[in-house]
Amino acid sequence: MLPHSEGKKGKRGVSVGNGFAVAHKYTSPIRLRRGGKGNTPLETAQLVWRGIKRWSRAMAEIDRGFVVNQLKRLKLFSRLSDEELKALAKIVKSDRILKDTPIVRQGEMKPVLYIIVAGEAVAHSVDEQGRERPVRYLREGEAFGETSLLVGEPRDATVIATTDMDVLYITKAEFDEFLAQYRKVRKKLQVSPQVRKILKASKFNWLVEGEAVIWLGHRHWYILLTQLPLPLTLLLLLLLLGRQLKALTSPLFLLLLILVLGWIGLRILNWRLDRFVLTNRRVLYLEIYPYQLVPTMQAPLERIQDVYINIPFPMSVFNAGNLVISTAGKLPGQIIFDRVSHPDRIREQILSQKARRLRWERAEERSRIRGLITGRFRPPPPLPPTLAPRPRIPPFIRWFVTEIREEDRVIWRTHYFILIKRIFLPSVLLLLLGYILIRTHSLRLLYGPIGLLILLLGLWFVVRAIDWANEQYIVTPREVIEIKITPIFPLIPPVSIFRRIRKRVAPLGSIQDITTKIGYLQPEETGRAPQQPPPPGQRESRLAILIRTMRKIARPILIQTTTLIYMALGIGHVILETAAPTGRFIFENVGNPFKIQGILFDYIQRFYELEKQEMRRDVERLVEDWMWVHKEIDHGKVP
Repeated sequence: MLPHSEGKKGKRGVSVGNGFAVAHKYTSPIRLRRGGKGNTPLETAQLVWRGIKRWSRAMAEIDRGFVVNQLKRLKLFSRLSDEELKALAKIVKSDRILKDTPIVRQGEMKPVLYIIVAGEAVAHSVDEQGRERPVRYLREGEAFGETSLLVGEPRDATVIATTDMDVLYITKAEFDEFLAQYRKVRKKLQVSPQVRKILKASKFNWLVEGEAVIWLGHRHWYILLTQLPLPLTLLLLLLLLGRQLKALTSPLFLLLLILVLGWIGLRILNWRLDRFVLTNRRVLYLEIYPYQLVPTMQAPLERIQDVYINIPFPMSVFNAGNLVISTAGKLPGQIIFDRVSHPDRIREQILSQKARRLRWERAEERSRIRGLITGRFRPPPPLPPTLAPRPRIPPFIRWFVTEIREEDRVIWRTHYFILIKRIFLPSVLLLLLGYILIRTHSLRLLYGPIGLLILLLGLWFVVRAIDWANEQYIVTPREVIEIKITPIFPLIPPVSIFRRIRKRVAPLGSIQDITTKIGYLQPEETGRAPQQPPPPGQRESRLAILIRTMRKIARPILIQTTTLIYMALGIGHVILETAAPTGRFIFENVGNPFKIQGILFDYIQRFYELEKQEMRRDVERLVEDWMWVHKEIDHGKVP
């Protein structure tokens, strides 16, 4: 029953529409004629209809006023104007909750703000060890769910009604539409500092549903100061030299000035846009690439093994340091927030978010067991949607597609630029021989050594093209696969017994972190041993010394050139650190690596959900066995 308001005689509390109201108890909305002459049936019906309409309008106005008063009492909406509160009251709904009924559960994705009009409730929270404790008592006039309404995060506590309750509630979907219509309201909301910080954080297109940015930062400002002395000194010398030579307005001086200022601007932009991010699901390192800010390193919170701080001497003066986030990867397995301000605070936030996710999982498991025992079974949450498969590709064209989406897996090949590199030399030689044959009009040469050479070059071309197509990187709902099929003999296509198959497999659950890189891969990054210098005392030939010297000179040029070409074409590498015996996986030279990184993270999250559902089924079977044995003992069937 809805709450009644005590007041003047003849008043009572009623509920109209989606809210509550306090209205007069009308004796009759019909005004009868005086003088002994009654109304006709039609007139009586009209009067009744008009009275009902007047009564409904009055009740609606009183109802809206009651809701407005309830909203005005909350600190969150205390700065809104009367017009804005009336508009907000239109989306408020009401509900009656019986005693001992859970309103929300810890870890549940239910973005709703509740306002208690009558009744009481208690909030329980499950800690990392599985202990459930009361954390807050809620009474009439209080509200809960502000963070879920504004940010959309899962619940941090389970709220259970201790008495019969009447509540008002606002859903996030309708509240977002209200904010879109009344844009000034967002600045007037009296939110907590933590929620305001989350709301001010940037919104990225790679965020998944229910994911919110908890912390967003960059390197300490003194790092920028250490990078600016050289260009600033060059700028000062350039200005002094131009003033001495009276060449401040010459085209050459202006060009040099623009280049130096551009150098300074790039340093500032690079410092500003390299970001470190903590969300309620993962940690990330963002870098700026042409026209986009993308995550290049990321690790789920569940895979973080340890977080420790390293503060060398110069950084300790500025209260800065390195925050090292370790995972169980076979190789480095680390994400480093280098030279950030107050690393101890960031560490506390990371560990707090990791513990928070563990509490959500504990609470969800306990709630499921409770449902099994009491008979109120709740179905598991739906899995995140998979990628929509593309139209079926014909078999021949399939060999030359770099991304193939099937029902339950995605296949990637290296970029087309790599194919062009591999077939470039045999293609040029074939074109050159063809041009010579056409110019000399000597087709009889095809029956001699020239024909044999063309045949060998054709085989070389085919083998290189098939070799490109047979290099595949695959992700399935359970595992990540790397397949490379190479020929045993140089000019024989890799078919049947003439091929060597290299296949590496690792479960998705073993992936610890994902890194994306554009440009040249160092030998230690690929897992291949770098070229070792000759042991001391061993004599080298002059040719070997010359080759080693030329390689040393050409390597920086090759790295810079490769990086520029790859950045222009969108080619990169996706590095997966795993805890499996297979070690590190590298998707080399793939197109749009940042998109591939996002797809892999989605598959990993789906794998986690599958694992949780399997664990739930195991727990269900275990609980059923315990209950069955307990029932048999109660009935005396077991001695």
